[in-house]
Amino acid sequence: MSFSRRSLERIAEAIAIVGVVALHIVYFLLCLRKGHIDPGVDGEVYRQLARDYLNSPTLLGENCKIVFWTPWYLFIAAVGATQGGVFLLQLSVFTISLVAVLNVAKKLGMNRYWPTLAVLSYGLYWPTFDYVVFYQYENFLAWGVITTLCLLGANRARLERETWRWLAAGIVVGLTVLAHSRVAGLAILCGIIFVSVCLRTRRFLWLPAFAFMVPLLLPTFLWGVRNRLLWGQWIFSSTSFGYNLYVGFNPVATGSFMPQPPYPPLDQAAQMAWDFIRSHPSRALELILWKLIRYWEISEPSQFGPSLFLWQERVLMPLGLVGYAIGLWRTLRRLWTLRLNLFEETSSTILFSTVFMITYFQIFHAIFYVFTPRFRIPAMPIISLLGIWVLWEAWTNCSEKRGTKCLKSADTP
Repeated sequence: MSFSRRSLERIAEAIAIVGVVALHIVYFLLCLRKGHIDPGVDGEVYRQLARDYLNSPTLLGENCKIVFWTPWYLFIAAVGATQGGVFLLQLSVFTISLVAVLNVAKKLGMNRYWPTLAVLSYGLYWPTFDYVVFYQYENFLAWGVITTLCLLGANRARLERETWRWLAAGIVVGLTVLAHSRVAGLAILCGIIFVSVCLRTRRFLWLPAFAFMVPLLLPTFLWGVRNRLLWGQWIFSSTSFGYNLYVGFNPVATGSFMPQPPYPPLDQAAQMAWDFIRSHPSRALELILWKLIRYWEISEPSQFGPSLFLWQERVLMPLGLVGYAIGLWRTLRRLWTLRLNLFEETSSTILFSTVFMITYFQIFHAIFYVFTPRFRIPAMPIISLLGIWVLWEAWTNCSEKRGTKCLKSADTP
């Protein structure tokens, strides 16, 4: 029995996805065997909030009186706030992320077994094993990022006529932003693509706009209504913005999570951060630049376990940085020459989206947060993807040059 090359490629893709998922299940079972599973850095808080929500008399969640934390705990509560339920949720979105990585790799032009390698590069990234088990939101945000890129990774003609893409993207982005507002850049990306398509077609696409905006805004709006009814304030995400800004800009700030400054009054934190920036502009700029650089630093073993398992960061992170730089240059060059025609090709849309989201994450964390390696996890699907893309580009170019030399040799009498 013989298989075509395409069939073998599909078999390899299926084996890679199933194998990676199976390894994560084995890891979860091993954690259960130990008798205690660490819920993660903030996981204990979210687990308790989810239980408080479930014990509330109504769906409004009257027992959850803390709005400092994001509504991620609603998703934990939806699966019963149990270890098994959380794992099934995290594993489900992780599996979808693997399929999305495979799809995006193909849309970038990768062929043969390169998309399978892209799946393995992200699927075997060691922190994903922990974050599929944890009660934290990073794995869920990674799903939102790569799935949105997959859904809107199409050329202008398809984006114009396929309304289902905008509906699905609106649902994904709406749920992801509700889980944590730090991925609001996804909505900005979708807006840029939508406006560009409208300008190119010279008409406003009412149906795709409606299909996208309703599921995008509805979850956040309902959360705001809930907070208005219970606490008398329109809070659409959480009240942690000011404190997060202050942690990044204060007299003892170093650009990392430690040392922690004294906790300021919550209603004064943002103002204190802005006062520091105005009083020490050079120091504020230094902190921003330092955090931009630290976005690409290798994780310490204390963060994610033995350094042996962080080989992806030592190999694919530098390649991902190279891929980001190449993608940024190509996107800017195409934007300069093509302008509104930038999204005429699927690969151009994908490349723009990956570059935009990495740029967004870097700038967002440099301004509104300090940096720790866990904050990079939502971007790791596209960082590892760009790392494999660089290798594929190099391999393709070398193969083409070898083919050209062979042809020239054959033509030489």
